[in-house]
Amino acid sequence: MKELNIAIVGAGIGGLTAALALQRAGFKVTVYEQAPELGEVGAGLSLSPSAAHALRYLGLGPALDAASYLPEDQAVRHYLEKYGERYYLIHRADLHDALAAAVRANDPEAIRLGQRCTGVTQTGERAQISFEGGAIVDADTVIGADGSRSRVRFALFGDDGPKYTGYIAWRGLVPMDRVPPRLLDPPSGIFVGPGHLVNRYPVRRGTLLNFVAFAERAQWEEEG
Repeated sequence: MKELNIAIVGAGIGGLTAALALQRAGFKVTVYEQAPELGEVGAGLSLSPSAAHALRYLGLGPALDAASYLPEDQAVRHYLEKYGERYYLIHRADLHDALAAAVRANDPEAIRLGQRCTGVTQTGERAQISFEGGAIVDADTVIGADGSRSRVRFALFGDDGPKYTGYIAWRGLVPMDRVPPRLLDPPSGIFVGPGHLVNRYPVRRGTLLNFVAFAERAQWEEEG
């Protein structure tokens, strides 16, 4: 490994992808995650061909092939585009599990759980991460991948939390055997109406239907 101590705060898809890329480049990486364990969360993800190229480069091709639904058609196309890859529809947990497994295959101790970051400071050419409970970790480089309420971003730029955009989204997963077949033509589709949009597509090799419905709302700002 190259002599550079790299710490990543957050073991979500972004943090684990960054860790895997750095490991591939020969660096030793430690990922600090506040959750006590890495579990199944979230619903479906759409992976564009550009994302698929990046994940295959990192060795995730077999995971994409095993866990994704591959639609034959997508509604949005450009006459000049040639991607050289498929469009993948995958459960977030399946991609997250594959990333975590690949990072741990390179270094079994790379992911450290139950580490809630409370702040980041810089002294000279080194950075320090503070954790709940009083622990402090030194690093040459710190990468913030700790979500929309990032403590790393707050330390660097101040209070810049999530801002309500005026849109809300309902997400869910439905077992495919409970979905009327007439609703699956085509299997992957986006349906647009005045102030509303529904996107739905199969995941887990067609055993679940992922849906997300968007709408404009002026008043509803709380998370939930």
